[in-house]
Amino acid sequence: MRFLRDVSLKRKLTVIIMMTSSATLLLACAAFVVYEMAEFRQDLVDDLTVKADVIGSQSTAALKYKDPKAATEILGNLKKAKHVVAAAIYSRDGKVLAKYQRPDAGGDFSPPPPEYNRHLFQSRHVELFREIVDNRLDLGAVYLKSDLQDLNNRLKQYFNILAAVLAVSGRVPAHPAPGQNNPGGLGGEKLFPARRQARQR
Repeated sequence: MRFLRDVSLKRKLTVIIMMTSSATLLLACAAFVVYEMAEFRQDLVDDLTVKADVIGSQSTAALKYKDPKAATEILGNLKKAKHVVAAAIYSRDGKVLAKYQRPDAGGDFSPPPPEYNRHLFQSRHVELFREIVDNRLDLGAVYLKSDLQDLNNRLKQYFNILAAVLAVSGRVPAHPAPGQNNPGGLGGEKLFPARRQARQR
């Protein structure tokens, strides 16, 4: 820290204390953000799992009778779930029985090969596969793809809050110790004018 060589000891201590406090605050905030993001991701997976289970329970008849129209109508209810980008229902043999794509999503949606009870986070989306079982009979699988808009928005909010906290903490002045730079404080001779006059005599 070469910039501290030509400053007073008091100033050095103030700068060191502020840097230490800022570093501690930064680490604490970073740990909080990491924890909150992990919790939010898990909540997102749990929410998609519930949606997939509901779709699966509603699709048992469509899968048993191989009715793509009924399966498509079931997936059409996902229009109310604004963050679900795409979805698909697979039959037992792995073929796509029905698929759904959010109206504002560009391009033609091609469902990936089916998997079972697995989720995967990507840079902009999270994908979830859920097995469809009825009376211990494997009927197929559900695929859901959701965007991460809420997750990204929350992350931006946390970074804005962190930046604001660090900016405020960097502007807080250190309080001087009693008697420092205070001629009238404890130990100052202004409290004892008679003693100073006696020494002058």
